[in-house]
Amino acid sequence: MVLLGLLFWTGGSAFMRAQFWPGCEFWYQISLLGILLLPYAYYRFILAFGGVRNGSAGRIYLVTMLICFWVNAQFGVFLESPKMIEKRGLQTFVYEITPSIIVFFIPAGLFLIHLFVILVRICKENPTMKVQYEPVMMGVLALFFGNAFLGIPFFSGFPIDILSGVVNVFLLFYALIRRRLFRLQFVLWRRIPVFCSCIFKYHAVSAKDSPYAAG
Repeated sequence: MVLLGLLFWTGGSAFMRAQFWPGCEFWYQISLLGILLLPYAYYRFILAFGGVRNGSAGRIYLVTMLICFWVNAQFGVFLESPKMIEKRGLQTFVYEITPSIIVFFIPAGLFLIHLFVILVRICKENPTMKVQYEPVMMGVLALFFGNAFLGIPFFSGFPIDILSGVVNVFLLFYALIRRRLFRLQFVLWRRIPVFCSCIFKYHAVSAKDSPYAAG
């Protein structure tokens, strides 16, 4: 689900900038939907990553953000589609950030805080998970701040949202590879005593059956 949300977000943003059919407005809405669904997708991913059952907080957030998305898609009250302007001979898309965008950021911020609380609880119960979760949370923070920086004039026209999405993908795959290697290392570590025991038994039996064993 995380990859689907990232595909909607970065793909929609890239297709909007490329002005693909059926139009910039359509791809903007796809991109926005991907952004709004990512916190919930990460919530599901982190719970599955740590072997924890889903709670009601995720469903509440999902319903809330889908309602906000529908209202914004109909009326554009929270974040309007970006305007295309020409800057230094290049066509760029600029978002007009208004105070009403806080409607998106407040639920997302509260949900991320809830996510951090879950992470702290998981890491307390299993300290070895802390190292494995670090790249995942770095990716989440990269996404959050990458979108927050869109409102800073210095980043106007710069696709920092896509850049933060690419960084997040690398961190996500790094976490998955790291977890797989950790599991492999753990399995091998548990098998070492069994392997050593088999070798010892083999040598003991070989020595017993050897013609030189009787002296």
